[in-house]
Amino acid sequence: MTDRVLVMSMACNGYQWRYRTLISSHRAYTLRHGYDYLLFDRPALTRMGPECAWLKVPLLLSALQTGYDAVVWLDADTLVRHHCPALSELPHSDKTVFAARGYSMRLNSGVMILKQSVTAMAFLKHALFRATRPLPKEIDIGWGENGHLIDAAHQFDCVHYLDQRWNNNEDPLLDDYIRHYSAGPLSEEFVPPLGHRCMSALGGIAGHLTRLSNKLATQAPQPPNNGAFYKRLAHLTRIALHHHPLPLR
Repeated sequence: MTDRVLVMSMACNGYQWRYRTLISSHRAYTLRHGYDYLLFDRPALTRMGPECAWLKVPLLLSALQTGYDAVVWLDADTLVRHHCPALSELPHSDKTVFAARGYSMRLNSGVMILKQSVTAMAFLKHALFRATRPLPKEIDIGWGENGHLIDAAHQFDCVHYLDQRWNNNEDPLLDDYIRHYSAGPLSEEFVPPLGHRCMSALGGIAGHLTRLSNKLATQAPQPPNNGAFYKRLAHLTRIALHHHPLPLR
């Protein structure tokens, strides 16, 4: 991959405070390798639930349309290690979407690398188009976009599965490149620094309320082509891009 790379992350509803040290590791990584970086932290607070998790998909699509050779997504709860390689050291592959399997052995969308290509955009569009449609039980994780991206990976032969070191959300002893404190085996491993105790407490409360909101929202049936969902997601996307315009290449 070339050096025209944009790294993106998103943190709102308290996560921008709780994970601020992890987000600092994203910035440090981009500075080491000369990549552009954008953190979407507006709106700072929102009552929207599933739309916040889905926001990464239209943002990734928008970024790919700006002309970057590659776009990287890092969830806010990921720690990028100092020895994490540049993208030029990724395995050579004709695939256009790079991701690792999580502890469930299915694609985990917390770390994704997408090459500028028609297939990568089609992969994202497939997931977005089916956002309100039910998934088979074997790939449905019950919330957010991840299950639909797993479904897209089954439909498109464009995913290269990376070594677990690129997105480790399972093994605390692994010499990983990126550690992911997502729901699962590593969720309790993250301890906010003492210096950010108050901010982290506020972030924890806001994060808990967001997770509760997501859970309640996803329990309600969503009919196919739910126009209200797409309108809310489009509104949230416009807000994010208004506050953080994508740099053009």
